Amino acid sequence: MPFTYNETLSVTRKAVGSFNTATGIYSDGADTVFSITASVQPVSGKQLERLAENRRERDAKAIYTQTELKNNDFVTIDSDVYEVDVVEDFSRHSFLKHYEVIATRKKDEGQRL
Repeated sequence: MPFTYNETLSVTRKAVGSFNTATGIYSDGADTVFSITASVQPVSGKQLERLAENRRERDAKAIYTQTELKNNDFVTIDSDVYEVDVVEDFSRHSFLKHYEVIATRKKDEGQRL
C-alpha cells in the first residue's frame, strides 16, 4: 500500500515522573512535544481487533509514519487527542520503512467509556 505522508501532526510524549519518598508526593515528568509527518486512515476490522477490548468502542485511527511512536504517546488529529495503543515496526521488514500505529481518541472529561 503506497502512503502519502501529507499531514503534519503534533505528538506529546509524557516523561516518567518521580516519587519523593520523603514527602510522599508524586511529580509528573516533563512533556516533550514534537511534530511528525504521517498518513491518517480509518482503521480496518483487523486493526480494531488488535486493540484491548475496552478500547474498541472508541474512535480509532490508523497512523502511518516514518517516525517511531511509543505506546502512551498522544497525537493531535484535527483538534482531537488520540492515545497511541498499538505500534507495529515495519522499519526493518518492509521496502517502505514505516511504523503502523493504532490510536484511540482520548476520553473527554465526564465521558463514560
